[in-house]
Amino acid sequence: MSFLNNKSEFNLEGAKLLIENSLFAPSVHCSYYAVFQKLKHQYIIKEDITYDDLSDRIMADKRNTHKYVIEEFCNFIQDRYKKREIKNKINDLKAFRIQSDYENLEINHSISSFALTKSETLLKELKTI
Repeated sequence: MSFLNNKSEFNLEGAKLLIENSLFAPSVHCSYYAVFQKLKHQYIIKEDITYDDLSDRIMADKRNTHKYVIEEFCNFIQDRYKKREIKNKINDLKAFRIQSDYENLEINHSISSFALTKSETLLKELKTI
């Protein structure tokens, strides 16, 4: 059982509930983490390693956790155009999350809904990798 995989599902559901309750900024955070947690979960399965092994690899690497997981997961994608497309979508969602969490910007319904849609699309695409 993967708690991280469950958290991914909880975050996706949380994003929807937050939008329904007009809590737009935190919904973007949840939309991003739904994807990131799923990536991390799928990466350890594809690599046939434990979460502790992944932590050790990240500690030995110069990249931060998010960059490491995103880049290493995308290495499983054979088609270079698909790889670039997926990586760009993830990085776009990450940029929305950073704006939502750290910038003095209004996050409205449109932005939060766009992030949720991007998250849902990515989660569907990740199932095929």
